[in-house]
Amino acid sequence: MDQQAFTEALIRIRDARHAQNHPYIEDWTQGKLTRLQMAHYVLQHSRWSREVVNAFGVIEAMALDVKVQDDFIANLAQEHGLLGIEHGQSPMPHVEMQMRFIESCGISREEANRIPTTAGARAQADFHWSLVFRRPWQVAATAVWANESQEVGIMQRLVPALINHYGYQSGSDAIRFFEEHYMADQEHGGRELEALVRHVTDPALQQECLEVAEMATRVRWLFLNELYELVHEPAALGRAS
Repeated sequence: MDQQAFTEALIRIRDARHAQNHPYIEDWTQGKLTRLQMAHYVLQHSRWSREVVNAFGVIEAMALDVKVQDDFIANLAQEHGLLGIEHGQSPMPHVEMQMRFIESCGISREEANRIPTTAGARAQADFHWSLVFRRPWQVAATAVWANESQEVGIMQRLVPALINHYGYQSGSDAIRFFEEHYMADQEHGGRELEALVRHVTDPALQQECLEVAEMATRVRWLFLNELYELVHEPAALGRAS
């Protein structure tokens, strides 16, 4: 298929099971989650995303195109707090942003470290690592795009909810993770999609990428399914809600 058809197919697959439409996110936008439940989402997100970020280095090493390499290096540098996003605040490691939100919800760093990683978070990380080492770099990059490009829609819904329902202030460190990812992942997702369109022209490779894009959305949906179940089992979060 041509570049436009391939682009449209990728976006159609992502949007068919976009995490912004999951009941967990829907409850959050309506102010139905407790602070513990919100913190648990960010904690488990950080457990898998920090591993996926490290996989960027492998994708960069496998890609031969300098532009692709530069884009993944810049993405990795932003995640580790070595580079700020354009027009953004001073750089901060994204794991630190996540922890500051968790602390704002009343959970200390020590307590957060004692909360077990969910099976869904572990599956997310393992899914991406398996692609990095077993598939062409374009396929691994497709899974990254399918995840990162969803962050824009998710954060677009969560930021107003955090301000209107939970009393957070825009621009505060407590919700910097949400506000900065809304901006950063527009940039990251756009770069990744551009790279895929340029480097995935073989029909067989296009099909493989489309299949992995769908799988990536399913794995993320399953991750949220588990968290949604835990909403009704507060003891599983490490303490009463």
